[in-house]
Amino acid sequence: MTVNKLYIVLLFIPFFCFTQKKDVYFLLDKNHPTYIIPYDFKKTLHKIILSNRNEYEQREVKKAEDKKKGTYTGYAELDEAPFVSTMEFTVISRKKIELTVCEFQILNLVDYKWIEKNAWKKIGQQTSDFKDIYFLYKEKDKSYILYKVDMTVSIH
Repeated sequence: MTVNKLYIVLLFIPFFCFTQKKDVYFLLDKNHPTYIIPYDFKKTLHKIILSNRNEYEQREVKKAEDKKKGTYTGYAELDEAPFVSTMEFTVISRKKIELTVCEFQILNLVDYKWIEKNAWKKIGQQTSDFKDIYFLYKEKDKSYILYKVDMTVSIH
């Protein structure tokens, strides 16, 4: 191999190393102050819905008031229902895993704001800086359920 070919190879190695897309991981939290997950994780899920907590709680209050008055009809019409910002994800795969502290720390963790800003990019066919999205739900000390998801709907 000549020196020129060696320089070319050395020039492109960092390009290939840093341009690979990585998987991202989002830790689901049932008690998060910003979003709510309106169901139980003990069931096998086919989709995961993240809704704005304040809007969801306001809608539940209105629903309870309407039930008391006898005017609640299930909000058949969209203009009847109080608006709730929602993101819906289809579960592609699900498996139980165990993670040590070291394994957990090397995950490419993202927060809820990142999910809001970037998760839609795959369905919108936009350039994204991630490969796949995984949700982690903590069951016990080191035991998690790992969900590989694709975003299907985003309503804001």
